[in-house]
Amino acid sequence: MANQQALNLLTQLWELFKTVREGAAYLVGHPDNAQMQRDVLSGLEALHNHLEKDIPHQKKAKKQADTVFRSLAARLQCGQVWDDDDTQQLAQAAGPLAEQLSGQFSDAIREDTYLSREQAQPVFAFCDSAPRQDPSIYQLLFELCEKAAYTMPQESFEQTVRAMQEHPELLSGEGKVHPQYRYHPAPQRKFERCPICGGTGFPFYRALSYHINTFDHPHLPAKLWMRCGGCGNLYTWQYPEELLTQADHPVLIQPDPEKGMTAIQPASAGILSTWCNILNKLSAYTSGKELLEVGIGEGFLLAVALEMGYRPDAVEIVRQSAQKVADTLMLPIWNADFLDYHPDKKYAVIIMGDVIEHVTSPEQALRNAHSLLADDGVLWLSTPNFEGSFTRLMKFMDPMWLEPYHISYFSFAGLRALAEKCGFTVREYQVSKRYNGSMELILTKSGR
Repeated sequence: MANQQALNLLTQLWELFKTVREGAAYLVGHPDNAQMQRDVLSGLEALHNHLEKDIPHQKKAKKQADTVFRSLAARLQCGQVWDDDDTQQLAQAAGPLAEQLSGQFSDAIREDTYLSREQAQPVFAFCDSAPRQDPSIYQLLFELCEKAAYTMPQESFEQTVRAMQEHPELLSGEGKVHPQYRYHPAPQRKFERCPICGGTGFPFYRALSYHINTFDHPHLPAKLWMRCGGCGNLYTWQYPEELLTQADHPVLIQPDPEKGMTAIQPASAGILSTWCNILNKLSAYTSGKELLEVGIGEGFLLAVALEMGYRPDAVEIVRQSAQKVADTLMLPIWNADFLDYHPDKKYAVIIMGDVIEHVTSPEQALRNAHSLLADDGVLWLSTPNFEGSFTRLMKFMDPMWLEPYHISYFSFAGLRALAEKCGFTVREYQVSKRYNGSMELILTKSGR
């Protein structure tokens, strides 16, 4: 547990300094106010005593601040009039004092994985009002945001973004996850309502997406997850606008015939076998061979589907991925948002592997899948389950929380309710072997 006594003392010391500064500013305009002179003197002496007795580390910053407090106290004791120079000198002590206290706050919370709101709130107040002159304040701030990510998610998110705005290269440099990263703002779409049901959400968790290998601009370095008070599912508060509009004009990507023998994709026998097992299981629900994959990844499922005699179509929102798989498999791929994909045909099998968490309207996606599915067809769907066994065991150490490209997270209950609303019945549930924490569902049209 954080040293609550130490946190209280440090908080009181900083509040005392702010009070003394306010009194000193007042004293400049009212130099004859004897009571205020006594109050400022008393405050300066108290600051000196706390630094001397209660702050153990003999750092340069501590000495600098204490020298100012003692010098100004001596001037008042000698009856000298407080002036603007004194006020300026006191203001300059804020930086060294904040530097000293930042280290002390870090020591007090270092052993904790999570901080309660009661513990974190005064430290946030300190970080918010302290001058940001020394790297120690940012070190404390990032420690604090990580440890208060669940108890104070909104504040943790806002403070992280503010820190990056103040110092865009704060997370760059040797030894960092992304050494060349430099923050620069990109337009973000705010989801003011739940994209799943339209309900009102509340801050649930702040994740530092910067930590995951796939992180890059235009994502924000931190991600604020909201929990819907209606459907109970989770959704991100902001998402890069350019990634939501990257396939506004659907186009059929044709394979480059010159790459027929040169375009390759490193294969995984284990993943190919897993997809084969999935398609074998789906064959128990339908004998049809018309297949649609939404979101193609590396093309593993499509390759297995071709091997097993299916006639596959595919939709992929990222143009580069669509072109790469098209060239590798010599198969045309639609570069489009699935919400805009409306062919004049029906499919016996639709595969949506880890896709629904990426779309802006999961309900519209499921309704589109329902309209494209043959009456005797089957939908296979996978997506992370934030109430699944993997996340229950790993909690916020589950790397799922860091994924920058996800918009929504479902529980099984939440996804089943949405699927039933869209006309599906869940036939089977499986814990994924492909992706830790994902659930895999087999669905058919209701009433079948």
